[in-house]
Amino acid sequence: GQTVPLHYYVLPENKDKAPKLIEEQKKYLAFMEKYCGPFPFRTVKLGIVETPHLGMEHSTAIAYGNRYRFAPDGYDWLLLHEFGHEWWANLVSNADWRDMWIHEGFQSFLDTFYIEQIRGKDAYFAGMKGRRQRVRNAAPVAPREETSSEAYGGDIYDKGALVLHSLRYLIGEEAFLRSIRRMAYPTPESEKWADGRALRLVTTDDFLTIASREADRDLSWFFEVYLRQAKLPVLKTSVANGVLSLQWEAPEGLPFPMPIDVVVDGKAVRVPMTDGKGSVPYSGAVPVVDPNGWVLRG
Repeated sequence: GQTVPLHYYVLPENKDKAPKLIEEQKKYLAFMEKYCGPFPFRTVKLGIVETPHLGMEHSTAIAYGNRYRFAPDGYDWLLLHEFGHEWWANLVSNADWRDMWIHEGFQSFLDTFYIEQIRGKDAYFAGMKGRRQRVRNAAPVAPREETSSEAYGGDIYDKGALVLHSLRYLIGEEAFLRSIRRMAYPTPESEKWADGRALRLVTTDDFLTIASREADRDLSWFFEVYLRQAKLPVLKTSVANGVLSLQWEAPEGLPFPMPIDVVVDGKAVRVPMTDGKGSVPYSGAVPVVDPNGWVLRG
């Protein structure tokens, strides 16, 4: 590929810290390009400007104000988050306030997915569990009716990321990663465009269409429960005569055939939950339901 000019506008007193920041930035460029396609502004520059405020995702010149607070392994969450918005905000922009989660939820997912790349799967699960504690469910993540800048709340970040996390579990790694990439660039051909033609406005339904195509199944029910209304589905469990029975209770009786992992005698079994119900026979200890927290629920 072509070389991308990388410019860091550093405050003079922090010049000695600039090389470390640039080294981290190169890692984030490789990560984002691997999963989301080419850096959209590669013919212009990858710009970072040190600022007194925390951060902002301007095209070709993100604002950086995290004051070089790197994690012990070098990770700078703010730098990655703002840079990721070059794809999720500046390459694909939401067509309306109601689809704002496509910026924040997608990039929040990728922030935690990056943690998996550098620290492993357990760190990824821990990151998602941390996000789960912040979810409020006060309003739909992607309401159908018109909304305003009030839509800009925490749930479009954390719940948005968790919805993608559960989608990853549902449709599997390959279909999921293709869906992310095709949301960024709809075709392999569009990844070659560097003259601005690749930039576009998107909606939640666009992602539903892409994910359903890549997974080769209709995912409307998943989007309906998780994004179009506020409440979370609840999983009811009961135990009798060596059988664990499971049943989804989705808001407003919506269909929710979401499979779930159950650990029986030390072995993980994926229970299909067709029609929102399932059961698992066991001997010994009562099975553990979804120990890794893949499925977002109330």
